[in-house]
Amino acid sequence: MRKKTFIATGIPTIFMIFSVLCLVILALTGWGTSMNDLAASRNALAQSEKYYEACSLGTDILQQLRQAAAGDPEPSGGTGSDPDVEAVLLRYMQSAESPRDYPFLQSFTLGGETGTIRIGFSRRLSLQIDFAPAAQEPYYTVLGWYTVSAGGWHPDQTQRLYIPGDLD
Repeated sequence: MRKKTFIATGIPTIFMIFSVLCLVILALTGWGTSMNDLAASRNALAQSEKYYEACSLGTDILQQLRQAAAGDPEPSGGTGSDPDVEAVLLRYMQSAESPRDYPFLQSFTLGGETGTIRIGFSRRLSLQIDFAPAAQEPYYTVLGWYTVSAGGWHPDQTQRLYIPGDLD
């Protein structure tokens, strides 16, 4: 009589399917994480580019203010710049074609002792430069150069909190 041999194909097949399924899930999770990291890196790069463009515009504005205070001719080859500091700032305010043309000069305030220039470089962030006029070279002193949030923070209050003893 012939003996039947038992070939175990069920358990190794299930183990192989389970292993492949785990590897596919692990690969998809890793891919999703890397795509999120790539998107975050691109956003950070774009924000940094806008910030440095705003810093460049701020440096240009301060250079024009220095030249206006000194009465130097414009570097663009013009006949000369207006010695009125407010006129220089108004010229920069009007140079932006639209508020979405980042970076642009949002606002400025000139006081007796200090002045503030705010340059928008995104919808929610702007660069603020505080300066004080001086009577001699370089005709201004930068008091502060920092990023200001232009948007407010509104917490999500749509979900009720659990309070012990508060059963409806």
